[in-house]
Amino acid sequence: MIETPNTQNSGDRCRRGTAFPVSFVEDFPDIVAIRTNAPPNRPYIPNGKNVFLVHGFRVGANESRGWGFEFFKKLLRSGSRADFWMVTWNGNPSDGIDYYWAVNNAFITSSNLAAVVNSVSGEKVVMAHSLGNMVVSSAFQDHGMNAGKYFALNAAVASEAFDATLFDTATNNPLVHTAWHDYHPRTWSACWNELFPAPDDRSRLTWKSRFASVAPKVYNYWSSGDEVLELGDGGLSLLSNVTIENFWPQARQNTWHKQELFKGRNVLYGSGWCGWGLESNVVASVANAASTNVLQAAPIFEEGPSGMYTNSIPAALRNEILAYGIPALSAPVGRTALNIVNKDYDMNLHKPSLWCRNHQDYGNNWLHSDIQNIAYYYTFRVFDEFVNEGVLR
Repeated sequence: MIETPNTQNSGDRCRRGTAFPVSFVEDFPDIVAIRTNAPPNRPYIPNGKNVFLVHGFRVGANESRGWGFEFFKKLLRSGSRADFWMVTWNGNPSDGIDYYWAVNNAFITSSNLAAVVNSVSGEKVVMAHSLGNMVVSSAFQDHGMNAGKYFALNAAVASEAFDATLFDTATNNPLVHTAWHDYHPRTWSACWNELFPAPDDRSRLTWKSRFASVAPKVYNYWSSGDEVLELGDGGLSLLSNVTIENFWPQARQNTWHKQELFKGRNVLYGSGWCGWGLESNVVASVANAASTNVLQAAPIFEEGPSGMYTNSIPAALRNEILAYGIPALSAPVGRTALNIVNKDYDMNLHKPSLWCRNHQDYGNNWLHSDIQNIAYYYTFRVFDEFVNEGVLR
């Protein structure tokens, strides 16, 4: 079923829109239904190529359709003649804030995405925004998804997952919680895997190189002005950089960083597994002097699920432990250049000189969802870039 709803223009001068038909791959809670009938009013002659778009965190079913219509129109305007597929997945937790649940569901969903993409013939480009990149990366890495190119947009995935050299245990790394500065990295949950030799599955409880084989397919479209993926300092709290007068716009700042720092902390918000929580009041000097055998059997970080204390951990549980318990020690891909990928493209540096917004908190930066929220008049260079790199004409 191809949908062609009427879209009204927004009062925001950054937004515009009328709708063209788009194919949808639906997923609630799993990607199972494919609606592919060709629309009678298709405004182009297809070239046999396909573009798949996967949305990010906290995007509901109806909102995902909006993402699809906006992207389809903008790609078409830039000259794309590829068939367009909007993929919806359940990254929208019932409480609206449980990011860890959404990360885990991204892993669960990824096998279904791989099956759908692999069922489509022709050349394929897969695009993902924010946490949608976790779905896509896992589909490539774990389930053999077959697509030629992968465009990562504002990717909310730790860069060490693609390039292990970016994993940083220095105490001046803002991703290291200040409460742990006196503790040696070998005591941290982020480094616990290093105490176990392969093939022990505990050696795989790390974000390092989690998606290493995917890197050769990646085109990294990041933004040096992304407020959601911006790193703060190691002492961030839930209300850091937030004021009552301007709560929601500022609440977006550092949100990826906060969810990494709150793993194991479980104070107002955060997971209760591993992370930067202390299971006991072991002082740093004692913990640092502990033998490998002691730290293997009785780690000082917050206790995780019982299934992680064995040398054989099912893949689904490993992913869940990563989602809820193992903090990243590198910046997110969407806020940094990776260098090892096909291309690094800072969207913040490719805006037109006339930008439609001068935000009171973020100035004229290219923000986390501007690829969707800002009208084509201002974002056309990036969509031209997608069409050129994807050879979509």
